[in-house]
Amino acid sequence: MPFVEADQGAKLWYEDIRGEAGTPVLLIHGGLMDPMNGERFWITPGIADDLVERGYRVIIPDRRFHAGQTIAPLDSFTWDTDARDMGTALTAAEIPGRSAHVVAGSNGCSTALRLALRHPERVRSLTLCWPGVQDNTRLLSLFELSAAFIEDNGPEAYLELLKRDGVPRPGEERPGFPFGVALLRDRRLASVFSVQPNEEAADIIRGTAASLLSGDAFRGLSHTDMEIIDTLSIPISILPASPEDPSHTLASAAVLADAIPSAVLLRGTPVSPSPRFAMYRQAFAEAVTTSLYQGQPHWQHCTFVKQMSIR
Repeated sequence: MPFVEADQGAKLWYEDIRGEAGTPVLLIHGGLMDPMNGERFWITPGIADDLVERGYRVIIPDRRFHAGQTIAPLDSFTWDTDARDMGTALTAAEIPGRSAHVVAGSNGCSTALRLALRHPERVRSLTLCWPGVQDNTRLLSLFELSAAFIEDNGPEAYLELLKRDGVPRPGEERPGFPFGVALLRDRRLASVFSVQPNEEAADIIRGTAASLLSGDAFRGLSHTDMEIIDTLSIPISILPASPEDPSHTLASAAVLADAIPSAVLLRGTPVSPSPRFAMYRQAFAEAVTTSLYQGQPHWQHCTFVKQMSIR
């Protein structure tokens, strides 16, 4: 479970689980600066074990400002920063050829797409699981609630609020997101944050919102970005949430498929790590490993559904 130096002096934590055959797979966990990490998303539900048993070498980084072990300095969080971290993990793991299959979940799909866009040579294939809905209305409101509170009351008051009330739960409309999880977990980050001028701390919140919630095709990506990705000759599969849930709908997978015409749609499963996922674990492992199959044209070996069937 090594740490590696990343951009801006961050300490990126990743787990490297070597499978028998060793074909590398980078697993990018979901979440958006919330209580999620690689272990909860990929290891505890058994996904990492299933891939290792099938002969894959699995690399699982913890993304910045989530609930994992990665430690990062105070700064706005962007998809490009996240994607660079994933590339750093591949470099640190000394992957032959420095490239890997990339499997991403939920909001991690944006990170995976940015990695493919910026460094296509690092990506053997993309498997995008359970794409999230792209309606940013509620998230923008939560970002602004926190930024306005900090602007009016200061970072120290924000920290006290977090210590007293914790991070907002889904459906709660109060300050505490987006950096709340990291501030409660990382004392050094909290110490730096507490002495920031009000406006500068609020600007970090707003800058993060402007970056993460941008994109007219997908969160963090434009239609032009998608057109470029579609020309990269990277095999891309999309696995929708099925049964869907309010945050991961069949329609959101269809939107992503429309934006990348060359992508193949796989049969869906419930989202990891939801309780319903356990009964679909075997089906998920089979779908993903089929998507990763090497040696034959990608689309001839995927169990897929036509795009119209999920609309």
